[in-house]
Amino acid sequence: MLSIGGQRHKTQLMRLLDTVQDNNSNSSKTIIAHLKNKSASSVDLEIKSLCFGLEDEVGIDALRKVLKVFILETTIRRDFQVVQSYLNVVLKQHLDVIVNTKSLMIELIKLQRIQKESWGQLRGKIQTSLCLIEHMSGQIQ
Repeated sequence: MLSIGGQRHKTQLMRLLDTVQDNNSNSSKTIIAHLKNKSASSVDLEIKSLCFGLEDEVGIDALRKVLKVFILETTIRRDFQVVQSYLNVVLKQHLDVIVNTKSLMIELIKLQRIQKESWGQLRGKIQTSLCLIEHMSGQIQ
């Protein structure tokens, strides 16, 4: 049952997402910690339950909030691999809703831009390290 008297049942993740404040790394940390403490099947169920389609306004708001959490975590470079795996599940489950909802697409594009910036910085550091290793190994011989 999707709603009773106009109120939708909210999962524990959705209730935590309701406490998220923009640019608050503590609230995003709490949500990621909540997901990390769950089994893979529980995470999958929580993410599946976020939204039931384009008519589910509460669910669309929950998806927007979870994307904001991913944006914040990626921006501060915390739990990058964990965020990527949760993002993968969100996209597999809710891509049709995200693509057809302008506000969600805007958040997804922001996330993509931040990921590219983070990868560019990491790639530069890796390249510098490789150059130093190559230079040092040439001097040792």
